[in-house]
Amino acid sequence: MIENAACAGDLTFTERPYAEQRPICFRCPVRVECLEGALGEKTSEYTRAGLRPDQLAKLRGLRKASVVAVCRGCGAEFLRASNRQVHCSVACRQAWSNRRRDERRAVAS
Repeated sequence: MIENAACAGDLTFTERPYAEQRPICFRCPVRVECLEGALGEKTSEYTRAGLRPDQLAKLRGLRKASVVAVCRGCGAEFLRASNRQVHCSVACRQAWSNRRRDERRAVAS
């Protein structure tokens, strides 16, 4: 448990129903750090960062399947969800497409 966590010091937190844990986790100041720690573990037996163990397992699977790639549009690194994804966001893909279109028009004229 992280020292500044909203659940720190509450010895019964992990025994509470998920519906009671979730709002505490969502307003926690160290939720991101808690999630990173939970995803770094092989398994979780209790709620972490407002996510149930089954949700954490699913995120771990997605994280393993993801590959770090470099965005074709802006050059930023991002976690690629599939081998076909070459842009970090829809906005970046659209901006890249607009630039390419403008370049083709400039060459044609």
